[in-house]
This record gives sequence, C-alpha cells and structure tokens, in this order.
Amino acid sequence: MTSSRILAVAVIASVAAGTIFVDVPRAEDKAVPGAGVKWEYKVLPRDAVIKLGAPDGAENVDLETWEVEERGLNKLGALKWELVLVGGHVPNAWYYLKRPRAGQ
Repeated sequence: MTSSRILAVAVIASVAAGTIFVDVPRAEDKAVPGAGVKWEYKVLPRDAVIKLGAPDGAENVDLETWEVEERGLNKLGALKWELVLVGGHVPNAWYYLKRPRAGQ
C-alpha cells in the first residue's frame, strides 16, 4: 500500500471511530448576548396598551384600534420596554415586556 492510501484508510478509520478532533466552537463556548444583564418585566392587558396609545384625555378614540395599540407600544418602546411575547387572543391579549433594570 502506498503512504497516501494508508493515510486515507487511517483518516476514514479515525472518522468512523470518532477520534479526529476538530476545534469547532460549541454553543456553550460562545458569549451569550445579554449575559449578566438584570431584567425588569412588565405584563399588561391589551386594554392598558390601547389606553396608553389614546390621545391625552380622550374618552372615545376615533382612530382605528390597531393605530392606538401601535401608539401605545411605541410609547412603551420609547421607555426602553421591549415586547417579548403576546399571549392569549384578541381582544383578551396580554403583552409581556422586558427592559434592562435601571442602574446597570
């Protein structure tokens, strides 16, 4: 056998046996975004988000509900709240938000 054939057989045997080690980064070796950050959470019903988006002092809102809801979410975003999840079904949905805890 030639040396290239011996090498090929050795490589194939090593791969089959799982003895060739390749330096592949593992998920647990990578830095996790947000690691060490302390979070603050907020859970709001959909009605509270709609009220937040209504024009100041408005009793009856003429805008489409989704526009008012969007304004409420944008106000929360301006306060650094990030929407993580919407649970439930409209009209009884709940909004789950998070933001880094103050003072970090």
